[in-house]
Amino acid sequence: MSDPTTSPADRPRLRQVDIAIVATAAEHEALMDRITDVLCPDASHEGPCAIPWSMSSVDGDSLSRRKRRNLLDAIKDTNPDSAPTA
Repeated sequence: MSDPTTSPADRPRLRQVDIAIVATAAEHEALMDRITDVLCPDASHEGPCAIPWSMSSVDGDSLSRRKRRNLLDAIKDTNPDSAPTA
């Protein structure tokens, strides 16, 4: 049961974080490891993590042309000089 004195913004909720990257396989693996370390800083803990989480990764080649274009455009918005084109 949730605490009625806790504001709605402070209650745990399901959230999704999307990150689009252009990276080599090694860079991708290193990033996934770093994200894991942030979410679960004690990999040797017993039982479930204090923060329930899940992570997945999708190769851009498996995405539709439209989805790839949208992701690359979003990357270009934040990295105009280094974003590749599809």
